[in-house]
Amino acid sequence: MRLFLILALVQLTAGSVWASGERKATIAWKEVEGVKEFEFQLSTNAKMDPVKVQKKISGVKVEVNLEPGTYYFRVRGIDAEGSAGPWAEVQGFVVTPKAPALTSPDDGKTYGTVPHDGIPLAWDGVGGKDGFLLEVADANGIVLKRTVQQNKFAWTPTVSGKYKWRVGAESAMRTDWTPYRSFEATVKAVSAPTMFVAEVEENKDAGAPSSTSVIFRWAQSVLAYSARDQDKGIAATGSAVVALLSAELRWRAKRSGNSPWVLSGSLNFEMIRQTVFMQTFSMPRGYLRAFFTKGKEQWRAGPFIHLGMGQGGIFIAQGATTGVSTKVMRTGMGLGGVAVYQIAPTAYLSMLGLLRLDSGGTSPQIPTKVGSVLGYEVGFGVVLSLSESMLLEGRIRGQKEGYVWAPANGSSINSFQNNTFLIVDLGIGFKF
Repeated sequence: MRLFLILALVQLTAGSVWASGERKATIAWKEVEGVKEFEFQLSTNAKMDPVKVQKKISGVKVEVNLEPGTYYFRVRGIDAEGSAGPWAEVQGFVVTPKAPALTSPDDGKTYGTVPHDGIPLAWDGVGGKDGFLLEVADANGIVLKRTVQQNKFAWTPTVSGKYKWRVGAESAMRTDWTPYRSFEATVKAVSAPTMFVAEVEENKDAGAPSSTSVIFRWAQSVLAYSARDQDKGIAATGSAVVALLSAELRWRAKRSGNSPWVLSGSLNFEMIRQTVFMQTFSMPRGYLRAFFTKGKEQWRAGPFIHLGMGQGGIFIAQGATTGVSTKVMRTGMGLGGVAVYQIAPTAYLSMLGLLRLDSGGTSPQIPTKVGSVLGYEVGFGVVLSLSESMLLEGRIRGQKEGYVWAPANGSSINSFQNNTFLIVDLGIGFKF
């Protein structure tokens, strides 16, 4: 007996199992003369090994519930005597995720005032491996396109106008999109709060204009340091920073066209109050930092350069409790990186790292020039916007500076260097 089977239809529908991500596949073929029933096999492998589904069917179609993916099947006929004919050629098909269904807002809805938490976009359905694709566009093109894990997303437009949006479920073969829905939003003409993070001002709005701000900061060292020389019997301690007062001017350029990169900078003037051997003295200095950062979703990161000039401290230990403090002029240059993460509309976290080379200097109290010092800075900050023109900033940073212990009468300077310290500071800023 020779049987010829011809595939007629593979149809995918959504049934009651849609909530689990499965779809109902209906596979049908033409009738064959002399066949009493058919044997059906389904596999995820073209070699039909292993077989996932195997059953005998009296009709010419079978229905199976399948997760999205690629499948293969074959059919053969069995006559009235129970003899099976040859298998038909293996056929393949793909089960794709069904496109989600938009639920809110209603098509054509108008928002006279945008809700405080943004316009609530919601939909039903099961996403692909990485979730859903959300797309929002205006008359000029796409303004938002991102992956969303949940079935909702709150979006706040920056300008008034008409928008359209859709959601897609992505598979290995294609993306199934919903039809577009539209809404209209009116945005109040107020300035967005200014965000300050670590050493750089950040504002992620694509059309944000240039801005200038100033922040005043007070800092305190929470880690004292010491110098020891067992041969000379010297054991001295000091506070790395008794107090640090600074005024910082910050500026951010307007974003150029559609470029994701934004240029910003800071100019800082500060006065460090230093204590050693029960003596306190002040050391002024300043530095300039230029940042070049790029944003992606809630993140913004990029490199920056550092140029500085100011006084550094040299401490000449003469005994266990006596010594002389002096100051030298230093210049410094370095390269660093900054990363910013938005945890709320008015709250940011920041991380900063810097590697810096400070030059040496001379003083009447020391016989030779002090060599260059390699320093570093690692910091973590939290920023809260209190209003449209005011912010509060807190930071903690580990820092190695050009402060050097030097013993009297020729002992090695290296045995007295211990100049890494921890600083906690608070600042308040104003935009103008």
